Order: sequence, then structure tokens, then C-alpha cells
Amino acid sequence: MDPVKIGMIKIPKTNSMFKAKQFLFTFLSLMLLSCSDNISENDRKIIFTVQDFLDNSDGLLTRTSLIDGSRFIWSESDTVGIYPNTGGQVYFAMEEGAGASSATFDGGGWDFKPSAKYYSYYPFIGDIYLDRNHIPVSYTNQYQIAANDLSHIGAFDFMYTPATSADNGNLNFSYSHLSCIIRVTATLPAGVYTKMTIESPDKDFTVKGYYDLESTSPLIISSEKNESLSISLGNIESDGTTPVMIYMMSAPVNMKGKIIHVTFTNSNGIIYMQEKTPSVAYQAGAIGKLTCNSLTAVNGFADGVNSSDSPYGSDDEVITINQ
Repeated sequence: MDPVKIGMIKIPKTNSMFKAKQFLFTFLSLMLLSCSDNISENDRKIIFTVQDFLDNSDGLLTRTSLIDGSRFIWSESDTVGIYPNTGGQVYFAMEEGAGASSATFDGGGWDFKPSAKYYSYYPFIGDIYLDRNHIPVSYTNQYQIAANDLSHIGAFDFMYTPATSADNGNLNFSYSHLSCIIRVTATLPAGVYTKMTIESPDKDFTVKGYYDLESTSPLIISSEKNESLSISLGNIESDGTTPVMIYMMSAPVNMKGKIIHVTFTNSNGIIYMQEKTPSVAYQAGAIGKLTCNSLTAVNGFADGVNSSDSPYGSDDEVITINQ
């Protein structure tokens, strides 16, 4: 697969927040990096690439377009962690090249040891004693500020790179996604909405977990599961006709063939719901899509529901509100 995300990253400047830890981070950096007399300073680069999210609607994992939220673009202040095969982690923060499609980190006077192997993960966790075999993940407190907005997904797009070694003084890290995106396209009754929840009949959703960065094929291991997963919405307004897209991040989840509930809560406390039956399991690095064309109020405000026109078992069923 062609890499689609490349970021230029520099060691962050020391400020008052980091002064107390400056010596320790410098010590860890010396463990990770070493000078080289054989490689030109201009050739030392650290390149980070990230793969597209794939479209999992039909189970074939085909490439998606940018509008579907398939590409993760580096943003200013993005930070990654790097572990050598021995020693503690070092972090790098984005300072230049945010959003660029082709940029690199200039290694300056440093070069990675060619005899060592290195692992990287994102997003960075500010714990210098973090166990590389137990990198924590959490899908709580998700928040989408506006309809169709993607700025929130980075904090929950847990990624890793396999072990890599320096090549001619350069390090090329290629990230893989551990999470999936559940994209809900909903035509909501007119109003302002503050929350979306997906509910399964079983405890399918990982709320908290971890992964082993040194594993041959890292996977999220659940430590806490729930029947539902929610995302808060920044008072997203619907005009009743224009669909909105909500992007929820999740650990891989298999709700294939199950009747699940997608609910939206508006600012008046009215809850609108639609039943869906996913036709595929949602896999790491993929986008699972749900379409809610018509929802019904479930707390006493609907005039009735008629689902006779559409069979259940398909992700495209439509529930119609009787007028």
C-alpha cells in the first residue's frame, strides 16, 4: 500500500514545563541516538508515514477517498514516542510541515545506531517509564466539535510501527492503525444534537485496553468492555434534510448480523433511534459505515413506526416515522 501521510518532526523546544525533566530526556536521547562520522549531516532524516484507512463497507477493504476521512494528516504539536530495543523512550513533536504531503525530520547532528532496532507509537503518552509491552488505550471522552469534522480522531487513532533499523543514516517508520472508524451518516430531525451512542446487545465495545508494541502483530487487548460506545457532539445543528457525518473511533469490533441501536440525543433531551444490522465486522485500519436515513423518537415523542417496507438484516434498512 502506498504511504499517504508523511510528517516532519523536530525535537521540541525546552520550556518551563519540561525543565525538570530536561536532563533525563537528554540522557534517554543519548541512549537512543549516536553521532556518525560516515554519514553526511544533510542525509540524516526520520520519515514517518501512515497508511490510508480502508473502506470496509463490503468486507473487501478497498481504498477510500479523503472526504471519507481515510487519511490522517499530521497536525502541529502532534507527538510520537520512539523506543530503541534497549533503553527508554524518546519523544518527537511536530513543529514544521504540519499537513504536508511530503516532509521529513532533519536529524541534524544525530544519527540512529545502525545496529539497533526501533519502535514507534502514536499518540505519545507522557510517561518516561511507560511499559512498551503495555501501551494503554481508551475510547472514552470522544468529542466531535462540528458536523463532518475530523479533528478529534487523532487522539484515538492508536498506531504502531514494527521494529525498524537505520538505512544509510535514515529511519523510515510506517504506522499501522490499531483502531477502526465507525462513520455514521445521519439525516436527523431539525434540532441541535449533543450526543451519539451505538448500542450492541452484547459487550462488544472495548472501552479501555492496551497493546504490546514489541508484538509481531500488535492488537488491542481489552481490559474493560461495554455494550455501548458514545461520542459527545458540539451542539451540532441539523436542518432536517442535510445529512451529517459523525466519526467515532473504536477498537476492532464484530457486530456482524446483530441488531444494534444508533441513538442521537438533542439539546431538549429527546432521543432519536434507528436499528441497524451491520453486514461486516469492523476491522483495524478500516472504516465501517452506518447510514441512518430516518430516525424515530424513543421517549414518547414519535407518532409511530413503520418498518414493513424494508427487511432487517441489511445495513440499508430505513425506519419511517408515520406522520
